[in-house]
Amino acid sequence: MVDGKPSIQVNIRAGHLPPPEANAVHYLKLPIRPPEGADWL
Repeated sequence: MVDGKPSIQVNIRAGHLPPPEANAVHYLKLPIRPPEGADWL
């Protein structure tokens, strides 16, 4: 934690963020596999 806030370390892609989207923002996208029958998506 840094200053009481959780931190994210980017080790995938050799520490580089993904390319920016059309709005010039970099997003970390995490694939998830919800359990069968999950209705929260």
